[in-house]
Amino acid sequence: HVLNNDGFRSGEHTVEKAPNLFRVAFLGDSYTYGQGVPEGREFARVVERNLRALAPSGQEIEVLNFGISGYDTEQERLSYEHWASKYQPDLVVLVMFENDIDPPATVAWTDGRSAEVAPSFDNRVTRSSVNEGFKRCARHLYHLKKRCDADGAQLVVVVLNLFDSTRSRELVQILSEVESELHLPVLNTFPDFQKFGLSFDQIIVHPTDHHCNGRVHQIVGDMISRWLDKQHWI
Repeated sequence: HVLNNDGFRSGEHTVEKAPNLFRVAFLGDSYTYGQGVPEGREFARVVERNLRALAPSGQEIEVLNFGISGYDTEQERLSYEHWASKYQPDLVVLVMFENDIDPPATVAWTDGRSAEVAPSFDNRVTRSSVNEGFKRCARHLYHLKKRCDADGAQLVVVVLNLFDSTRSRELVQILSEVESELHLPVLNTFPDFQKFGLSFDQIIVHPTDHHCNGRVHQIVGDMISRWLDKQHWI
């Protein structure tokens, strides 16, 4: 895989933005990074091609991929603050997977701000039945939303839900509970993805690599593109 000077699978981009340029930043883990998927087929690139085709004349579109294998919501927030924000994205897409609600085995990058949230939001999360992993995840989501708001960027969440597992349903349910508190649009991919009727073997890269293959990246990229276009965020 080709990495840029910042260490991301995103190509090289200037920090400066032209007046007619609309920038989208993707945050996520190995699924967003495109582990096991050939160059140019990761769903962030699919979204970029689709949005460029949909954009009105004179409107330029750039999609930057800040996905990193093994990252959780805290590290994705920090990635935005330390890297993505300098590119002044207009739209930030946080891609969440079911393991984001698991307590991390190790934390490689942290700044200790997980508890600094508004009481109303913290009470809503604490009353929920989810585990401590999601409570920690939700608090970092709160921080990310506040920072994006301060930067003038729209934050949206995509739940990469391919199998409607118990943990994915739990993640979607709790995100729906905090959605009104944060004014945070959420796309759950499962309702549309299930229509393709793909088996597990048709979804994964390889029997020894259970990441999404190129076909699934195309499907998910098209799905995200339609959602963004329908909401008129571009």
